[in-house]
Amino acid sequence: MNDDATLWQINIPVTYDYAQLYRYYEDPEGTECEECGAMLTITHDRFEAEWSDGSDQIGDFVSSIGDVVVRADIAAELLKKFRGATTQPVELADHPSLYRPKPPKQSRVKRVWLPYEGPELVWLKPSHSVPLLDQSTVEIDETCDSCGTIVYEQFLGVEEYNGVQHTPRDPDGGLFISAKAVGKHDLFGVECTGLFLVTTKFKQHIEKQGYTNIRFLNFGTLVG
Repeated sequence: MNDDATLWQINIPVTYDYAQLYRYYEDPEGTECEECGAMLTITHDRFEAEWSDGSDQIGDFVSSIGDVVVRADIAAELLKKFRGATTQPVELADHPSLYRPKPPKQSRVKRVWLPYEGPELVWLKPSHSVPLLDQSTVEIDETCDSCGTIVYEQFLGVEEYNGVQHTPRDPDGGLFISAKAVGKHDLFGVECTGLFLVTTKFKQHIEKQGYTNIRFLNFGTLVG
């Protein structure tokens, strides 16, 4: 397997070494399929979150249950070098319970308190999306006859790691994507999946820079 053709999923560890964000889910605004309810176009989507208990250390990348959050200065540097993504501000929820207790009150809880004094953070998300090729090893739950949206049951053969158990990628499995569809983009989403993949070129740059709190899982291969 050609390493340069390997595609990687950004994986931000969920540990107590670095602080984590808990995102408040809010339905995005946009156009929905009348038959299946899938979001076809998004016109507005907020990212509001609060810090979870566990750590007061902020990594270069921040865990947020699947979303990619990164320091704004790092994101700006990355987007100067690589195509396929955009950023959106991270809004921190403002609630009295999230502020550092004032003396004489004390708290043994480790967390990032308000008022926030850390680096500016942004949500890094794909601006370019591509479909999967038919040879991808996936299980499909259903497909909408009206808009063509596919609901995937699971992705087979991809690398998995939950912090304890590690399953390498199956050399004959995983996701296969047309190099022509990817074009000159090093970051991109995969249609109907919520996945955010990157090229080996992007992965190597991140590793060379030594950014904290990020790793990569082998998810697929560029074809063509």
